[in-house]
Amino acid sequence: SIVAANIIPRSNLASCSMGGLAFSSLVLWGDVAAANLSSSIGAPWAKPWVSFATIVTLAGTAAAVLLFYVGQHSRVPRVSRLFIHPVKSCAPIEVSAIRFDGLGIVGDRRWAVLDMESEPDSRVLNQRAHPQLTQIVPSFAQQPVEVEPSELLLEAPGMAQLRVLVPDTKSSRCLEISQWGVPGVVVDCGDGAAKWVTTFLGSERQLRLGYYPCRMGTGTEPRNMCRQAAWNGGNEANSVYMKGTRVGFADSTHATVLSEASIVDLNRHMPRGTAPLTAERFRMNILLSGTRAYAEELWKQFAIGGMDFEASRLCNRCAITLVDPAVGERLPGGGEPLRTLRSYRSHEHLWRVDPRHGTNPILGTKVCTPTSAGIVRIGDSVASVVLRTASDRQY
Repeated sequence: SIVAANIIPRSNLASCSMGGLAFSSLVLWGDVAAANLSSSIGAPWAKPWVSFATIVTLAGTAAAVLLFYVGQHSRVPRVSRLFIHPVKSCAPIEVSAIRFDGLGIVGDRRWAVLDMESEPDSRVLNQRAHPQLTQIVPSFAQQPVEVEPSELLLEAPGMAQLRVLVPDTKSSRCLEISQWGVPGVVVDCGDGAAKWVTTFLGSERQLRLGYYPCRMGTGTEPRNMCRQAAWNGGNEANSVYMKGTRVGFADSTHATVLSEASIVDLNRHMPRGTAPLTAERFRMNILLSGTRAYAEELWKQFAIGGMDFEASRLCNRCAITLVDPAVGERLPGGGEPLRTLRSYRSHEHLWRVDPRHGTNPILGTKVCTPTSAGIVRIGDSVASVVLRTASDRQY
């Protein structure tokens, strides 16, 4: 029983326990039958032995059930890993703590490579069309949890390191962009950065590097997600996002959350021989331990490190998951992991999932916080969880 409680995934342990109870019932029935038989043939020595076997079986099964429920209710979800992605679609930085401001996580998706010759909604480059973006590796002299970033360092194969100073919002050129139908205005990082990203990506167009400042200056404007028509039903008051949600180059929310157990379960579903998927493949911010698989998708509200979070919608997965971040190329294999995710994680397979996710399968959740300042650290526990109910909207 002790071994089972520690090595069997908790999603399967309940069924194992029920199976054990059924087996115990079968043994008990056999015990009664054997006792009757021993009495009829005059073999009383059989009774104690069979009864002992029944007691051991019942006790073992009861222990497994007890351990299952103790495991379910005593394990506290905790932050196990944290990631920031300074430049959209480029390599992440794993950190020990993240700090929040009015746009989400400081230093996360505040820069992006832009094609200003395209239409506004196509100006922000991402891995769908440019998988080699994963080979651009950003870094900071000091972690953003300690100080406001004043510069960004970029490295890439075959390129000299680039030092990008945070541009002055008063004197720098402003660039208009739109992302997922939500407009914004950012500042340009200068000609040196533009030449560097253009050269590395081998673009025939003159690309720019844009930046969302932590404090908006003259002419800059963050993206107001409540304006996203695809998720507000034509009325900002009906948006799935928290009122007043503003972000930089993040797709839609202040942070994204995924559990280790969800990744483990997805790997169990993947075709035999597939290399294990890691958290980096899904470009999330907060990774949790101590939960059941997909439990995070059922949370409506929760707190971490004294900060309150509210789920805006679940995280649907796109073609970016097809890119191997280690090499910056789409992997062969017939569209994995999207194919496997669609087989059991599309909205029609799940409980009260918004059909506006379309054919994109679900893995993880997108959250916003009403707190414009706060810190989340590795080891922080998840508290004050409020679960979604049948009376809540779809997510």
